[in-house]
Amino acid sequence: MSWLLNLYETYEANADQIGKIEKKYNEQEYTLLPVAHTTQNAHIEVTITEDGEFHTADVIDKDDASTLIPSTEKSASRAGSVVAPYPLHDKLSYVAGDFKAYGGEFKKENPYSAYIDNLHNWARSPNATAKVKSIYRYLSKGCLIQDLIQHQILYVDKNNRLIDKWIKEQHESLTGPKPAIFSVVAGGVESAFIRFNVYSPREILTDVWKDPQMYESFLQFYNQQLGDEDLCYVTGELLPSTERHANKIRNAADKAKLISANDTSGFTFRGRFQESREAASISYEVSQKAHNALKWLINRQGKIIDQRVFLVWGNDDLDIPGLTEDLFTISPGTAAVNNRIPSTSKEFAREVAKALDGYRHNLSSKADVNILILDSPTTGRMAVLYYRNV
Repeated sequence: MSWLLNLYETYEANADQIGKIEKKYNEQEYTLLPVAHTTQNAHIEVTITEDGEFHTADVIDKDDASTLIPSTEKSASRAGSVVAPYPLHDKLSYVAGDFKAYGGEFKKENPYSAYIDNLHNWARSPNATAKVKSIYRYLSKGCLIQDLIQHQILYVDKNNRLIDKWIKEQHESLTGPKPAIFSVVAGGVESAFIRFNVYSPREILTDVWKDPQMYESFLQFYNQQLGDEDLCYVTGELLPSTERHANKIRNAADKAKLISANDTSGFTFRGRFQESREAASISYEVSQKAHNALKWLINRQGKIIDQRVFLVWGNDDLDIPGLTEDLFTISPGTAAVNNRIPSTSKEFAREVAKALDGYRHNLSSKADVNILILDSPTTGRMAVLYYRNV
């Protein structure tokens, strides 16, 4: 559990970086995720007025698709036909109340019903922001697809059924070039991911997915729904526990997990324990913060070779002011503190990356560092091959 504890401490030490967008060498954006949040590539952006009316809609360019969204334990690990809505932004079949009216079909229950009930609870809670209330007020009308058709984002055939895929020969009634939505969605448009924003004529509002008040609003609301308390093996405290842990560790498409206890028919914990929590119990907060710190560090300074991750990081801040520096410039509350550069031994990690590539390097370091190697020996699983604090 020591690697989880060190990742948890890294998150706590860099909490001021939550939501701040950084870019990798290839211009790909990443950030330190808030608790109970994940990232998703969105295809359509729908903007709502403060009064809960439709304002505009646009197909999102692929370079701007990455979106930070609130997430629950169930939605973060949903698969197949399981209905587990994300709390705010989600696929078209979840957020559109008129999906069935335009030819949509459901394998089991109507996902919109589960989605709108959850959003109603958030919008009516004491923690709700004005933006959440505006989005709920609009989506509760159940006319999203109708509005998207009117604004030429989505299209219907002669039978008033939603055109799921673009086959030019079958849609001769549509003139002009191929509509943008069919270029950004890999599958059918029913899987198009919708993100919502709010427009005000009086002021420029922060985008919903970049708004710290939205992060905090959902976290406070969701904390009231977490499970029973149990002893957290990482911190030694009694906290709400979880058996569902994060995926998307190496990239947005990564489904492998470091911690998994859903194999009730195999030998994950059977033979020694009756339930997974008897083997180890990890609190929801620690799991979220440790995994989010790990994702952030991999993007920031990890080295990936054939899906194997080599990560070196530290928590020691060695930025000691020089004898000739003006102490007033480093006092608390100044711009220097507010624009603090995270101290995670990024420079030393670069030297390790050079060594792995066979280049000249300098592996001398005055700080304590953590060395973590991850790999996926089996499908859907990930393992810590090596961990050491030196």
